[in-house]
Amino acid sequence: MARSSWAWPLRLGSGRQGRCLLLWALLALGLAGSAWFFLPRLCLQPQGGKAAPINLFAEDSAPFHSIHIQPRELSERTTIRWLLGPVAGLRFYAAREQSRQLRFKLYSPFPSQVIVVHLNGAALAQFDVTRPGPWLQGAMERDVAIQVRKGINEIVFSFSRHNGQPETLLDDGRPLAAVLLALDIS
Repeated sequence: MARSSWAWPLRLGSGRQGRCLLLWALLALGLAGSAWFFLPRLCLQPQGGKAAPINLFAEDSAPFHSIHIQPRELSERTTIRWLLGPVAGLRFYAAREQSRQLRFKLYSPFPSQVIVVHLNGAALAQFDVTRPGPWLQGAMERDVAIQVRKGINEIVFSFSRHNGQPETLLDDGRPLAAVLLALDIS
């Protein structure tokens, strides 16, 4: 018996891309229940299993899932992504255990900000921002060697301060913690 097309009035694509889009839609609507279990397998695993670089600012990046990382926006002719507090990060798939490099550049508008970077729950590094420079100037750039495990990995930035906690420094309702200017994993 042929499958009728009326059952899918909205074309979601075919194969893995369609399943991934459908799963994200169900999760957003709160109708997927335990579908989080299938999400990494369907949406984060790259085709071919190669260790492709991840770049949060590139269109051709390897797949990743962001957590409290805002979409790209333009600020003073610079593309930025806001990180929301108290934690923000990303999940990605690695086909095998391997050494990789995490490179990031971020700016915190908050004085006395403590930023801790975690990989799979373990603290990798801690950075203190005592006095922020002028807007987007004086951003800290870091290059950290990481050892990823086979399967899903999670990098998380935790912040001691964010907008509205303990005070509001930025006229924005979001819990803004830092500005991400670059992040790649290679």
